[in-house]
Amino acid sequence: MATGFMKGLYRTVKDKDANISFLWKAIGVFMRVSGEPLLAKPARIMAEHQPERTNELLLIIEKCGINKLSSKNEVKRVLAGEKVDMREPTGLQDLEVLPVGQ
Repeated sequence: MATGFMKGLYRTVKDKDANISFLWKAIGVFMRVSGEPLLAKPARIMAEHQPERTNELLLIIEKCGINKLSSKNEVKRVLAGEKVDMREPTGLQDLEVLPVGQ
């Protein structure tokens, strides 16, 4: 990604299970960075079910981008296997605002 957001989280995925696994990780990162709960489920996103939940995810992606929030610490936590409760707000923890262009 040009913004560097979620750098290191994504690996080339070629099958459904790998895509679902990536989406779980991405949702975890976005929840941690934004501090907002997400109820989107990767299998439902891929099946194009519950578009309102997918829209919630997209709005949080936008929020993180507009506010130039860093995901560096949260990617490390998610890759280390740290779980997050998808229904509870996490609070804006370990946030680092990046200057434009980084």
